[in-house]
Amino acid sequence: MPRTCPICKGGDHQDTHSFALNLTEGVYVCKRGKCGARGRFSELSALLGEDGSITADAITARKLKKHYTIPALALGQPTQEIIDYFGMRKISKGTVEAFGIKADGNGNIVFPFERDGVLTYVKFRKPHKPAKGEPKEWQSKGACPILYGMDMCAYNQPLIITEGQIDAMSLYECGVTNVVSVPSGCENLEWIETCWDWLSRFKSIILFGDNDAPGQRMVQTIIRRLDEARCMVIEDYPCRENGTPCKDPNEILYFLGTDALLDTLHAAKPVPIRGIISLADVVPLDPTTLPRIRTMIPSLDEALGGLIEGGMTVLSGKPGDGKSTVAGLFLLNAIEQGHSVCAYSGELTKERYQEWTNLQLAGSKYIGLKYDPVKRKQVPYLSYPVQQRLLEYYKDRYFLFDNHSIMEANQSEAILQVFTATVRRYGCKLFLVDNLMTALSDSDEELRAQGRLANMLKRFANQYGVHVLLVAHPRKTRFGEALRQDDIGGNSATIRLADSAVVVERPNLRIIKNREGGLQRVIECAYCPDSRRIYELAHGDKNNFKWNKDGLELPQMRADSLPEYGITFAEVSTPF
Repeated sequence: MPRTCPICKGGDHQDTHSFALNLTEGVYVCKRGKCGARGRFSELSALLGEDGSITADAITARKLKKHYTIPALALGQPTQEIIDYFGMRKISKGTVEAFGIKADGNGNIVFPFERDGVLTYVKFRKPHKPAKGEPKEWQSKGACPILYGMDMCAYNQPLIITEGQIDAMSLYECGVTNVVSVPSGCENLEWIETCWDWLSRFKSIILFGDNDAPGQRMVQTIIRRLDEARCMVIEDYPCRENGTPCKDPNEILYFLGTDALLDTLHAAKPVPIRGIISLADVVPLDPTTLPRIRTMIPSLDEALGGLIEGGMTVLSGKPGDGKSTVAGLFLLNAIEQGHSVCAYSGELTKERYQEWTNLQLAGSKYIGLKYDPVKRKQVPYLSYPVQQRLLEYYKDRYFLFDNHSIMEANQSEAILQVFTATVRRYGCKLFLVDNLMTALSDSDEELRAQGRLANMLKRFANQYGVHVLLVAHPRKTRFGEALRQDDIGGNSATIRLADSAVVVERPNLRIIKNREGGLQRVIECAYCPDSRRIYELAHGDKNNFKWNKDGLELPQMRADSLPEYGITFAEVSTPF
């Protein structure tokens, strides 16, 4: 924070601490009466010739932090069995002591993860080959996942990140002290969020992942989230005498020795220039193993191949036919499959959006009735205990663009800024824009703006390996006429750039574009007005969300017991 206002310089008396800068809201103000300068951070940055884009993360920073528990354990010094175990991995007792290795009451290896001297996370490992059915390693429950070895690192040196604790210790054994390891393998990257401020202080980061497909996928994800400009990677792993490539730093140390491990580390290369590749360097893919998000509408998944990484799906349909309903279910099913999601809703308040989400997540079994004195009828209602369980289910996994934030950019650019920040910090995989297109008219200038947005969303999906759902209203058509690709509102780039397009025809779904297989078809569906769920008629409701239902009381009278909230199979007047 500046000590004096950068505009008035504190006046004749050089007054200090009169300048306020709110990074969360992106605004500034000088509290000196004779100055009173105020405005957006972008305007101030332009005036001073500085880059104001750094506030994207601050704007989207969460106001409520996830609650973690601090491990409370009785730990002892490492046993001789533990010392011998590390010795067999070519790791000395001195390195074991440097990393503070402990033993629990059962003689297991304890890796203490400390931050600022405070035990924050604990991982355990057997000091021998586990018996059949026993886990090789495990971690403390409810603890905050951080990097192993953080307190031993200096910010003025490159940071090396490995996949395993023993890999970090192997590099330390060779004299490399600025090394850490991820807490729980290559799949869980929550540590990026919990260590974000600490990681941001390093100008250079070397990623030394395992030499296998999961390890390399982890490296690529970390690169995207930590900024490729400061990341370096290990491209060449040396081979053992039998010609087999070493899998990780410890194997290099064990089979080839200290010099080989240091040579491998020093051969780390900067991440290649973005925008150009050698086609021969592309690894042939197996389309059956590509990561995809299931919509849980079987025929739709079969036709589209699920929601693919780097893809964009357009959802359209006439007003009230259920575009938002379908999109909301796709987001919840992504969460059920272990992903985080982020949504922009230009039509609903955050409270109304949450209400619709909770009804979809709860399902008819837990939706009761409550009398609305204004509507003078019974309406679907969720009890307080049920709602609390639902909030627990998607806490820290479902993010919503805040329409009330003061943004530096226009609406479409602000959405992309927030989306970028959430994928980098929280690892979101599925994004929804619902729907910027309808906020714009058909003027030429606004049509170009829609085309630019579609292009930005598609590039965003490709760059971060995510999928974007884009809701678009159609142009006016004749009564009873089915929608075609040309009927989708907005710029033609909307459909051209989309990998797939689905029209919601209360309650059926019709695929009108399918880049994956070309198949276009109608999928007959049913709709539940109380829970706002849509599902394929031939397969039943596949929306099985595993939120905690233990001990909850069922409503005395369910909403779907009333005719107006019963399942519908064809044209109805009930809005989605």
